[in-house]
Amino acid sequence: MKILSVNGSPHKSKGNTHIISRAFLEGAVDAGATVEEIFLQGLNINYCIACYTCWVKTPGKCIHKDDMNELLNKVLHSDLLLLSTPLYLDGVSAQTKVFLDRMVAILQAHFTILDDHCRHKIGVSKMPDLFMISSCGFSEMENFEPLVDTMKRACLNLYMEYKGELLRQGAHFLRLKNIYPFEIDVVLQAARQAGQELIEKGEVSRETAEKVALPFCEKEEFVRQTNIMWDEIIEKSGLKRGK
Repeated sequence: MKILSVNGSPHKSKGNTHIISRAFLEGAVDAGATVEEIFLQGLNINYCIACYTCWVKTPGKCIHKDDMNELLNKVLHSDLLLLSTPLYLDGVSAQTKVFLDRMVAILQAHFTILDDHCRHKIGVSKMPDLFMISSCGFSEMENFEPLVDTMKRACLNLYMEYKGELLRQGAHFLRLKNIYPFEIDVVLQAARQAGQELIEKGEVSRETAEKVALPFCEKEEFVRQTNIMWDEIIEKSGLKRGK
């Protein structure tokens, strides 16, 4: 299986989301997959301006001559798109949203009815499956619900099969190796196992996904340690800490 990993974190490989996606990809490679990893941050991908050029003038080709053209070609030649994004305001990052918007070039102007819903017709013969990885700073898993729903709906519109997700709340705790070494190891081992399972079995088990979302502590302790972290960052920045 050929995996195209597209990461929408503005922090690229230094982001918390990449901690999970890196482990996932390691497991996928162990199971025989080939991987190409791309970070959206730093690429020249313009906003979709809804000019409809890719539908009515040059089918499948965007008016923008930028990095998305090559990236979309890579998407079309992959078996699985691994889309990784931090959770921002209960949705995808800005970089990820622009990437998704620009994928409409694979669609056609005319409508059809699919599963009793109006959809655009598709202009390519095949789209890859999609698996999502996301992380957020809050402790509650329900913060991911709008994101998961959005990605499932995006897959319907883009004719992609949604293969599931790995979600990590309180992702900054993955950097507290001196406090939670055992818990972090469980999470990363589960992420690797998820990569193996998806390649070998075509899906990730609920048990494995739940291990990736393993809570490290009670909510009050979570808040306390998170605020300590931010106090340290603020102090290093030279700003005065608010009361």
